[in-house]
Amino acid sequence: MFMGAVLRYSRLNGCSPAGMDTPPVLIEISIISGIPRHTVVGLANGAIREAMDRIRAAIAAVGLSFPRGAITINLAPADTRKEGSSFDLPIALGMLLADGQIECEHDVSSFVVMGELTLDGGVRSVRGVLPAIASASAVGITHFIVPEGNRNEALLLEDTHIHCVSHLAEAIDVVTGKRIPERPVQAQQRC
Repeated sequence: MFMGAVLRYSRLNGCSPAGMDTPPVLIEISIISGIPRHTVVGLANGAIREAMDRIRAAIAAVGLSFPRGAITINLAPADTRKEGSSFDLPIALGMLLADGQIECEHDVSSFVVMGELTLDGGVRSVRGVLPAIASASAVGITHFIVPEGNRNEALLLEDTHIHCVSHLAEAIDVVTGKRIPERPVQAQQRC
C-alpha cells in the first residue's frame, strides 16, 4: 500500500518593489514530509533566497518551530524577477500557516504582506510600500500588513485596511484575528 506524503499548503500575497508599477506577487508555500530542505522558485534574487536564515531565527524568537520537511516557496508569476527583503514576513507567515502552527481568522490570500525580518523577530521597513498598496488596491486588494516604519506612506491611501507591525508576533495577531486594522487618516488640505 502506497503512503503518499501529506501536503501542507498556504498562499498569500507580497510585492516586489519595481518602481511605480508594483503588482502583487502570489506566494505559495508547500511543505511535505521528507528530508528537510527549502527551495525558492519563481526568479527570486539572492536576498530572497537568503531569507530562510532570518525567517528561522524570527520564528524561534516568537516561540514557534521552523517547519520540518521539504519546503517549496513559489513566487508567481514565475517569469517576473522578484527582489528585495520585503518577502521575509509573508514567507514566515505562510510557513506557519502551512505548518498548522497558526490558524487563519481571515482569508490571507486577500492580504498583501510586506516586511523584512530581523533575527529577533522584529519587522524592518522596506521600500515600495506606497506603490505596492496603490497597485494592489487597483486589483481589488484592500488589506495590508506592512512595517511600522512605513506607517506614514501606508496610511496615505483611502479605502484600505492597514496593519502596521513592528514584530512577527504582531503580524501573527493580525492573521489570527487578535488585532484589528488601523483606520487610514484623511489627507489634510495644504495651504
